[in-house]
Amino acid sequence: MRELVLVATGGAVGACLRYGLTRALPNVSNWPSATFAANVIGCALAGVLLYFVSVTALKPELRLLLMTGVLGGFTTFSAFSTEALQLIQRQQLALALGYVLTSVLVCIAGTALGFAVARWLSQ
Repeated sequence: MRELVLVATGGAVGACLRYGLTRALPNVSNWPSATFAANVIGCALAGVLLYFVSVTALKPELRLLLMTGVLGGFTTFSAFSTEALQLIQRQQLALALGYVLTSVLVCIAGTALGFAVARWLSQ
């Protein structure tokens, strides 16, 4: 039960942060700016956490709160997928393809960068 409360609390915080980001970042030229930013930022922070999980005895409870809860609530694959589909339905195929490819590649790079920065800062 304690783990569920940690995940739910973190998820609520992450979802509220994402909502704030959505309010702050309007879409630019049909590009889903807020979702893209949330996923890139969340992946970079996941890389930082991944580093600390790999080199320290980060408590499982803290990982549940931060990784599963906060970052799980902040990032969003469902919004990404929905927005990509909407671009396709509007026949903006080049924009949809660019959004999908850019999101995946930049998020993976963000995770790697977060990991590398955390490793560099801890030396």
